[in-house]
Amino acid sequence: MDLSDFEVLKTACTAAQEVESDRREQMLEVATFLSAKGGQWEDTIGDLFDTYKRPKYTFDRCNPIVSAIWGEIADNEFSIRVTPAGKGATEDTAKTYAGLVRGIEQRSRARHVYSQCGKAAIETGFAVWRVEQDWADVDSFDQDLFIRPIHDALDRVWFLGNYQEQTAEDADGVIIEHTVSEDEAKEIASVDRSIVGLGCTAITDPLHYKREGVRIGELIYKKPVTKTLYQAPTGEVFGEDDTEEIKAAGVDVSQWKTRKRDTFKVCVRYFDEQGFITDEEDTVFDHLPIIPVLPNFKILMNKPLSRGAIENLMDEQRVLNYAVSRKVEDTALSPKPKLMITDEQAAGRETKLKTMNANNDPAFTYKHVENQAPPYYPTMPGHNQGLSEVIGISSQAIEESAGMFGPNLAKNEGVQSGVAIAKQQHKGDLGTIEYFKAIEVAIAQTGKVIVHALPKVYDEEREAQLIAEDGDVSTATLYERQNVNGVEITTNDLSQGIYDVACDIGPAFASRRDQTAEQLAVFGQLDPTIIQQNKDLLLGSQDMPGMKEAAERARAQLLQAGQIPQSQWTEQEREQIQQAQLQAQQNPPPPDPAQIIAQAEATKAQADAQRAQADYESKKVGTQLEIMKLRQKQQDMDFSQERQRLEMMEARQKDLADNQAKTYEDLKTMAETLKLIKEATGADAMVTPPAIEAYGQQAEMLDQAQDQI
Repeated sequence: MDLSDFEVLKTACTAAQEVESDRREQMLEVATFLSAKGGQWEDTIGDLFDTYKRPKYTFDRCNPIVSAIWGEIADNEFSIRVTPAGKGATEDTAKTYAGLVRGIEQRSRARHVYSQCGKAAIETGFAVWRVEQDWADVDSFDQDLFIRPIHDALDRVWFLGNYQEQTAEDADGVIIEHTVSEDEAKEIASVDRSIVGLGCTAITDPLHYKREGVRIGELIYKKPVTKTLYQAPTGEVFGEDDTEEIKAAGVDVSQWKTRKRDTFKVCVRYFDEQGFITDEEDTVFDHLPIIPVLPNFKILMNKPLSRGAIENLMDEQRVLNYAVSRKVEDTALSPKPKLMITDEQAAGRETKLKTMNANNDPAFTYKHVENQAPPYYPTMPGHNQGLSEVIGISSQAIEESAGMFGPNLAKNEGVQSGVAIAKQQHKGDLGTIEYFKAIEVAIAQTGKVIVHALPKVYDEEREAQLIAEDGDVSTATLYERQNVNGVEITTNDLSQGIYDVACDIGPAFASRRDQTAEQLAVFGQLDPTIIQQNKDLLLGSQDMPGMKEAAERARAQLLQAGQIPQSQWTEQEREQIQQAQLQAQQNPPPPDPAQIIAQAEATKAQADAQRAQADYESKKVGTQLEIMKLRQKQQDMDFSQERQRLEMMEARQKDLADNQAKTYEDLKTMAETLKLIKEATGADAMVTPPAIEAYGQQAEMLDQAQDQI
C-alpha cells in the first residue's frame, strides 16, 4: 500500500476506522463504565430511578478486579533479553545491547509506561506506547531512544492494512491523531496554507467540556524499497552499505553473487483534512515503532478483536447495582411502624402519642369507643426476598466471568486449607494469563524495535550508559578501536551481527534477591561451606544500610583466597590481580628462612654422602695396598712411595668432608639467626632501619655462603 499517496491514505484510514469503530465504541463504553460518574448505570434505567426519586447507588466490584490483575502483574518483572543469532554476533555485544536497552527503559521510566498501558489494556483491551528518537538531553548533541505512552489511544491510533500479528508489526502503517493548538499546528506544518482539522471519528462522545484544538494526523508508514544483497566467495552475505566499505578497501565485488530483495523503510509524515502538511522524513526504525497491547487477541472473519477483563462483567455489575439499591430502599429507607388509632380513641392523649416512641411508660391507655377496633400496628412490607438471591447470583457471576476467585481478591473465609487456597489462586492465575502474555508480547516487540534501531542512533564512537540486571550502572565505549597482539579490533560494534530479542517474566529483582538469600540459608544448613563460599552474595542480598560495604569486603577476602573463579572476576578485579602479579615479578620477596634451612639440610645430606664415599674409597685403597704387598714384595721402594701418595689423598678427602660439615653448621647458624631477625621485625614489632640493615647483611652473608657451597 503506497501510503505516500494521500488518496490511498484517506481510503486506508476510512477502512480502518470502519472495521474497528464498533469495537472501539464498546471499549470506550467500558472506559466510561469504570471512570465516569454514574458510568455503571445504563442511561435509561438511571433516568427512571431519578424520575421517581429512588436511591441510585454503585457497589463497584469491577475496579477492584482491575486492580487485582494489575497488582499481580506489577509484582512481576518484564525484562528484555538479547541473544546473538549469527553474522558475527557475540555474547559480549549482546550484553552491551541488553545494557543499552535497560538504560533506555530507565531514562524513559518504562516501568511506569508498561504499568499505565497495561492497566488500560486490562480495562478496555487496547493500549499503545511508542518508541521515539529524541535528543538525549536538552543541552546534548547526541540522539537517543525513548519509550513513551500514547494516551487516549482508543480514538487516536489506527493501524492500517490487514495486519494479522498481535504486535501489528505487519501493518502497512499507523495513524496517530493529535489535538494541538493552532500555533503548534503552524509550527509543525511546512505548507503555505491554512490547517484544516480532521473530522471526528465514528466513536460516540460521552464526555463534555474537553480540551479543544486543531486535530492533525501523524502517519508512520512502511515505504517499499529494493535492496541488493552480495554473497562473498566465503558464503558470507553483505548488504549494499557493507559493500561500499569493502570496495573502498580495494576488493572487487563485481564477481560476487547478487540478488534483489524487496523490503521497506519506515517514514513519517503529518497531514490534515486536505492533504499532507510536511514532507516525507526517514526514521531510524526498521519496524513500526508503535506498539499495541492487545489481550485476548484474535482475528475473526478478517476482523481484529481484543477484549479487556471488564467487558463481560458490565451486565452483572449493573444488575448488582440495581438490586442492592432496591434492597437499600426497601430496608434502610422504609418508613417506621405506625400505630393505627382513631381520633376518638386518641382524644385527650395527644401528648402521650407524640412521645410514645421515646418515653418509658409501661403501658399506653386509650379511650374505648364502641364498634371500633383497638389501636394496632399494621404489618410492614419487608424487602423482596428475591433481591438477596439476585445479589448473590450477580456477585458470584462477576467473579466467575472475570476468572478471579476469593484468594485472588484477598478474600478468604478462614475455613479453607492452604492447599485449597493455592488451588483457587492457581485457578485465578489462569484468568490473568492473557494479560501477562499481551504485555510480554508488546515488550518483546519494543526490544526488537530498539535493538534494530540502535546501530543507527549510536553510529559512532561515544560513551554509553549500561545498566545491569541488578541495577548497577556502568559505562562502555561504543565502536572503540583496540590493538590486540598487533591486530586492530573494534569492541562494542553494534553494526555487526544479528541479535534475537525476547521478554522474560519473573519476580522483581528484589524478590529474586530475597529468594536467593533464603535458599542459600537453607543449603547452608546442609553444607556450611556454602555460606562461607557465597557470603558476599548472602550479604549483598540484604537491603539494609552497610550491607553493600560488607559484601564488598567479603568478596575481597574470597578473591584473595582464590575462591572466586576467574570467569566471575569483574574488569576492575582482573586489572588489580594482573597489576599485583606484575609487581611481584619486578620485586621478588627476600629468601624465606625455612627454605634456606631446607637447602642447608640438603647440603648436609650431600656432605654425608661424600664422606661415605670417601670412607669407601679409603677401604678400597687399603685393600689394594695389601694386595700390592703380597704381589710386589720385591718393589718395596715403589710400594712405599705409592702408599705415601694414597695416604695424602685420603687425608685431603677427610679434610674436605670436615670442612663441608663445618660449613653446614655455620650455614645453619646463620639461617637460624636470619629467622630470629625476621621474627623480631614482624607485625608485632617496630620495624627500624637498623633491623632492616641487620636482616639484609645476614641474608647477604647467607647468599655468599651458599655460593661457596
